[in-house]
Amino acid sequence: MWAIAVGVLLVMGFALRVWLARRMRQQAVRGARLLEEGRCAEALEVFEALRGRGSLGPGAQYLVGIARLMLWQLEAAFVELQRAWNGAQWQPAMRDAVPAALALTCALLGRTSPAAQWLEYARPGAGDGYAGLARAVLACRAGDFASAAGLLEAPATAALTQMPGALREALQAWCRERTTGRRQAVDAVVLFGETGPDTLAKVWPELAAFVLGGQREG
Repeated sequence: MWAIAVGVLLVMGFALRVWLARRMRQQAVRGARLLEEGRCAEALEVFEALRGRGSLGPGAQYLVGIARLMLWQLEAAFVELQRAWNGAQWQPAMRDAVPAALALTCALLGRTSPAAQWLEYARPGAGDGYAGLARAVLACRAGDFASAAGLLEAPATAALTQMPGALREALQAWCRERTTGRRQAVDAVVLFGETGPDTLAKVWPELAAFVLGGQREG
């Protein structure tokens, strides 16, 4: 009798673990879908709820880092992306994507040397758009707006959407003004999305002033 009871409990425990694992996978997929739709704050809530139930895998940590990057939570994004890199250095997909995202985060934070180092790790692949944008950010920070303009025209960089795509367009407008003197309005709605300009103003006041000025003029 006791053997049967123990067996039933073991089966129930196994079924519960399977159900919980399936539920967590479903939630992870939901978070990724929200992120793809540009609903970054909601996606972040989903992933943080998953973290509360157990550790996040490198893939989920990468998505958390991207969500925080999209929300201009740059320091927190760096931490998450670094964790993702440390947790899965030998996974090909992570080797392609994570260094480029880290390079972009560092470039936006004004950390030139670390950004350049991460770009050396970035191999051609899934992270090409972020890598190209990171190089353009570094060029703009160095005052080389002509080179930045060329980098922003690369197909992978031009294919970026959401906040990175809006950042690309803002940088293009800034490069155009610096190289030709022509001013154009900048749409900051997608660029700042669910947050505001304060973070950008702290880490890159020159770009923030340009974006807000262009928005007012538009």
